[in-house]
Amino acid sequence: MAVDCVCSLHDTDNMSDHEPAVLHLSVMFDVIQYVERICNAHISWTKANNDDRTKYRHLLSQLLDLIEVPTGALLCTDGSCCDSNHIKAVNKYATDISNACSHAADSDAHLDGLSTSSL
Repeated sequence: MAVDCVCSLHDTDNMSDHEPAVLHLSVMFDVIQYVERICNAHISWTKANNDDRTKYRHLLSQLLDLIEVPTGALLCTDGSCCDSNHIKAVNKYATDISNACSHAADSDAHLDGLSTSSL
């Protein structure tokens, strides 16, 4: 695995006040799970106050602490690794992180009223 590029994502449909960092990796896998992107309502962080953001960060931190990091798969140095357990572990890790972010935003009653529809 090698890092090809690190950059910021300047996506026009990103309604947050942050630009996500993007890491492009050269990884040789026979199978990588693809999940179709679904546009849903999301939190309008411009409407959130400091207390909203603090509560979200706190809950997100707790949820992320529960996620097992697949160190074996992430530290694998075999550039042509086809270990199905590594593939599953990395896919699960990415899904768990995404779910934690969504759950932290969706489950907080204090964020009610900050929802907006995606374009």
